[in-house]
Amino acid sequence: MSTLDWVTRVPASVEDVARFHAAPRIIRRLTPFVIPMTIHRMDRLAEGSISEFTLWFGILPVRWTARHVDVDPQTGFTDIQESGPFRAWVHRHRYEPDPRRGSRIVEHIDYQHDSGWSGLLTRTL
Repeated sequence: MSTLDWVTRVPASVEDVARFHAAPRIIRRLTPFVIPMTIHRMDRLAEGSISEFTLWFGILPVRWTARHVDVDPQTGFTDIQESGPFRAWVHRHRYEPDPRRGSRIVEHIDYQHDSGWSGLLTRTL
């Protein structure tokens, strides 16, 4: 498994950050505008909720289904890829107070590429 970690500081309270992430279809605002997205299903953020969408890389559609677990309205959640381009994908989002600037969003992703041609796609993108 490979990992990716990063922290984003935002000038907002943890409560505001949590409310932002719980908003319906927020994934559209969190996805870079250069990547078109089609939403097929977007449950309200809750334990076991499902998000299904397609990301478009030029003419190449990449379908993704994620399930949300460890959902705590005040501290964060985890999304797990149930189907999609990676062999495995677990993305943890945690909200923490930051006395210097409001809040920190701490993200940790564990992921694994497929082997062969299918893994080439995720390594390239």
